Amino acid sequence: MSAFTRASASPPGSAAPPPSRRDDLSTRRTLMLFAVSLIVIGLGGLVAVTFGSSDDKGPAAPQPTSATTTRVGSTVVIKEMGPGLDEDLAPYFAARAKDLAKAKGDRVAIVSFRRYVTEQEATAIAGGAKVVDLLAALPGGSPSVVHGPVADWLNGQFAATREERDQIRQLLPTVEDPQFQADYKARIDELNDIIGAVDPNQPLVFGLVVEAPSAALQALARSADVRTVDVGPAGAVAPDAVFRGVRPEETTTANAPPARPA
Repeated sequence: MSAFTRASASPPGSAAPPPSRRDDLSTRRTLMLFAVSLIVIGLGGLVAVTFGSSDDKGPAAPQPTSATTTRVGSTVVIKEMGPGLDEDLAPYFAARAKDLAKAKGDRVAIVSFRRYVTEQEATAIAGGAKVVDLLAALPGGSPSVVHGPVADWLNGQFAATREERDQIRQLLPTVEDPQFQADYKARIDELNDIIGAVDPNQPLVFGLVVEAPSAALQALARSADVRTVDVGPAGAVAPDAVFRGVRPEETTTANAPPARPA
């Protein structure tokens, strides 16, 4: 028989028994659970309002795994492209091929060659694609993004060497000691050898940054000289964007070795 039944059977005029401690605890527990549920519901509404008031203008466009981007208004801006340091190249190539196959419209892409080529050869391989930058490396040097002609880039690479040579040339007529004169002349010859060791017409280019319709990029990937085409997302390119191609000597892992063999 329930406690409610027992209470209703009390004789008329008799006082109802005081509630038990168990009933009091049960009542408090019920009130507490009810209050907690109200708090949870309120927090859920607050979260919904917070996300609903976001300034996002819809979901971001799908990005290739090699590209780091930012958004300026409604425009996707590419800040960095290429394999990560120490990234395994086999899955990188496979992912690049998939992204290229489904790309549409005009895109920026990194084209990596199977061998080092001259600037003229690189331009010929690009075909009708607009060449944005060259990717080059001196023998024994680190890879560089080349803005403009290779000859201008080489002038920048050897600016300090030329400056040292020219300063010694100016100093030489003022030196009377025969031994010092001999040392200075030897140093000038050494610096000239360093400057003249690299010809802008020799194979220094291992890749390109190009802009072209996706169909043209897909055709470029079938060239015998092209190792991979890393296509970027639709959008703009930041003025200080970083591009990393894959050099011929990088066989299994990106950035291994970190510099072109001498």
